[in-house]
Amino acid sequence: MLWSALQYLSGDCVIEGWLESLASTHELDVVSFSKGKPTWIWSSQDDSEIPRVWELDPLGLHTDIASVLNTSRAQLMPAENSSDTEDASLSATALVIFSDGRSNVGESPVDAASKGAQKGVVVHAIGMGQQLEPLDVGVVDVIRPESVAADGQLSGEMIIKTSGFFRSSALAERQDSEGTGTSLGGTSGQSTQVDSSVKVDDQVVREVNVRIQSGQQTVWAKRVAISDRQQSVPFTLDVQAVLESLQLSVPRGVQINSQVLDLQAVVESVQGDIHTANDSMSFRVAASTRARKLLILDGSSRWEIRYLRNLFSRDPAWEVDAILFGPGTDNYELPRGDEPGQFPDNNQALSKYDAIILGEIPPDQLDDSDAQRLQEFVRRGGGFIVLDGRYGRIQELSENLLPELIPIEYESSSNPFEVDLLQPTKFGNDQSVLGLWGKPEELDEFWEKLPPPLISPSVKPQPDAEVLAESIGKNAESAPWLVTRLYGSGRVFYLSTDQTWRWRYKVADRFHSRFWNQLLASAMQPPYAVSDQYVSLGTDEIEYETGQSATIRARLRGAGGDAIGDATVDALLIQNDQVVASVPLSIDDPDRGTYRGKTLPLQSGAYQVRIQASGFDAQALQAMTPIWVGSRDAAEMASVGLDVSTLEGIVDAGGGRYFHESEADQLPEILKPLSSGTVIESDILLWQSYYWFIAILLLLATEWWLRKRVGLV
Repeated sequence: MLWSALQYLSGDCVIEGWLESLASTHELDVVSFSKGKPTWIWSSQDDSEIPRVWELDPLGLHTDIASVLNTSRAQLMPAENSSDTEDASLSATALVIFSDGRSNVGESPVDAASKGAQKGVVVHAIGMGQQLEPLDVGVVDVIRPESVAADGQLSGEMIIKTSGFFRSSALAERQDSEGTGTSLGGTSGQSTQVDSSVKVDDQVVREVNVRIQSGQQTVWAKRVAISDRQQSVPFTLDVQAVLESLQLSVPRGVQINSQVLDLQAVVESVQGDIHTANDSMSFRVAASTRARKLLILDGSSRWEIRYLRNLFSRDPAWEVDAILFGPGTDNYELPRGDEPGQFPDNNQALSKYDAIILGEIPPDQLDDSDAQRLQEFVRRGGGFIVLDGRYGRIQELSENLLPELIPIEYESSSNPFEVDLLQPTKFGNDQSVLGLWGKPEELDEFWEKLPPPLISPSVKPQPDAEVLAESIGKNAESAPWLVTRLYGSGRVFYLSTDQTWRWRYKVADRFHSRFWNQLLASAMQPPYAVSDQYVSLGTDEIEYETGQSATIRARLRGAGGDAIGDATVDALLIQNDQVVASVPLSIDDPDRGTYRGKTLPLQSGAYQVRIQASGFDAQALQAMTPIWVGSRDAAEMASVGLDVSTLEGIVDAGGGRYFHESEADQLPEILKPLSSGTVIESDILLWQSYYWFIAILLLLATEWWLRKRVGLV
């Protein structure tokens, strides 16, 4: 496809290219794009020869068509080729896109084309490739939790694609009658030969094998029926069995709090598979050997609290303290103390929890010191989730005791409204907490079908908060449903309703459990993955995209276990037994001896992270933790057939025309009238021109002679 597009631009020894034919009358620029800012690669203003060989990398992992529609020509060109008077639009006249129409990241290209049209930019599109998807099996994504209990079960979904196996019923009938393939009319008259079935060893392929591997060992496998679409394959495997098979050796004195499972999802290739690179996908999961601690506070045993308490109490990865207090409960007053079932009365006791779910507690049961402890808990990195309801108690807490902590404000003049559906915002769609469905193109439909809450309070986010999802009313009202913001080193979430338990209807814990586990994972700081006598070490994630930065956290202790908060600490990134980078860590909390730092953007590969600190021998700090950097995103290869509808939508919005590549030779005729030539006007004084003066003198002399001849002079 890339070669065909470049041939149109540069031509060959027989056919003149578009650039050569138009360069004398048009100002031309050529740019390439995938994700991020497009790259300027040639301009007719350079006075350079038209390239016959283009040095382009066609292996981008994403396509963002809107990026080239939103970027101005002045931004694209190098500084030495741009001018102060240059127009800010992308092109003075027209933009021609060579693409298959598959835009899988960024904003809608149709919206971007519409914005360009308002600036006078006409957009034409050349559709490259065939509409029919080629024969391909592959792994598109693996949906799984970031961490599980070491003695629990890892449950997730493998999203696979199997395309090109089935054709139309008419084609199948023709194959049955003739025993051969047939010719289908391609886009714009293009004819494409396709086979109507796929056979391996004379057997028609109806199923493919999928599996999950740990190293060379298969830990889960299944045979899946094929279909010409993406499909979800659920899996469950025993974490403890995988850990035992690894037979890992741990240095003496080192305690592993979170062991990383390095796994690989595989779909077995079939004969004729056009893309084998997507047949497998590596992914990692942290198996936690330390139970997380959760504190639930509420003023009644409402349905949401019951389900949450049961959900996390049954999970071996969690230890749950649920305290219900107030009128109508067993505890009329909030019990305080250091024992289970009591609300901690000091910061040290409260810090043993990883997260707190605050429900509709009686506001008169909390005092200013309780509020300060909750704020300090979040400021130091604790997760905090506020669960609103119908009693109005959260409003009183947000207006009096916890206005800085709760990230919303209540509208003074609006009443609660009936909810028709929940709708994620654009920001929310990009967050893992709302990743409840494995098919991005079906997310809107999924949320429309999800049982909504009955009513929603009228609230608005505080200025520094982000809205992840909204409640949409039956009369088109809207209000934030899920809101978040950072508070110190911790994160706060606010849920405006307490009815996610309704998502269990007919599907049990499938969505309810995943949502709450992901919500808590987003709210809490990751635990330290590894510890020795003097240092605890962890990272915010175990997998990063290429170009991302990793946040490294460490905690230092002396020989007696006391916190050391005044050392000079560096994190070492080690690859292939060589130190490739040193990251200085700044003091996070001197009282707790915690440090934090961020790496520069990382290149692909596997790394080990360890700590060096002033006052400590290198042999004393033995704790090391692994991280991986790469790209798991297979969106670019999920669909590779020509998407005519998207390209037609772009040109309709951009006021241009669409051509399939087989008809692309018609486009230059449309571009030729859009020449960059200019009309130059000049004024000449006749008496200052020698030639004009002689001509006028001869004309006057001829007139005098004619008049004299006829007797008029």
